[in-house]
Formats: sequence, C-alpha cells, structure tokens
Amino acid sequence: MPRIPTIGMLFQEFQSGIGSNKPAKSFTSYDRGKNRYVYSRRKVFWDLMVKLIEEGYSSTSALTNIDVVYGYGGASVSKIISRIRKDAKESYKIFYERYPINGR
Repeated sequence: MPRIPTIGMLFQEFQSGIGSNKPAKSFTSYDRGKNRYVYSRRKVFWDLMVKLIEEGYSSTSALTNIDVVYGYGGASVSKIISRIRKDAKESYKIFYERYPINGR
C-alpha cells in the first residue's frame, strides 16, 4: 500500500483499487494482515466516507466536506487521517461518559 497523495485517491484505493491492486473493500483478513498498520490507519477515513455516502452525500461532496472539515491549512493525507482519528476518539469518549458500560 503505497503513499497516497490525495484523499480522492485514498477513496479510489478503497472503491476500485489503484493500478493492478484490488480494492481495499475487498481485502480478506489475510490481505488486511499483510498491511495491518496502513490498513488500520486508513480505515477511519474509509468508514467516514461510507457513512457520509449512506447518509445521502455523493462521493464528491463527501470528499469536499472531509477536506473542508479536516483538511484546513493544506493538510496532508496523513494529517487528515490523524484529525479524523482524534475526532473519533473524542466522540467515543463523550458517548461513554454519557452512557457508561457496566464495569467501566
């Protein structure tokens, strides 16, 4: 899984693959394991894209919204992913503070 320069290409990697590589959405557990670190880092972005598309956004408008919210300041793909991950952790923290699970 090579370095990806844009979030559009990152989504293309998930949907249809880049070059002769198969799409990330079609990865088996073996494929995910071979690239575990890279796959798990990118998965938060792919999950966010899928969620936005399921909510009715086109892929283009979802990419634009992600770029506006997380890509400010000319952020790199790595920085955008880091911001999404940080936001997700904060959301989970707020959720579990409101709805504690027994034993936590």
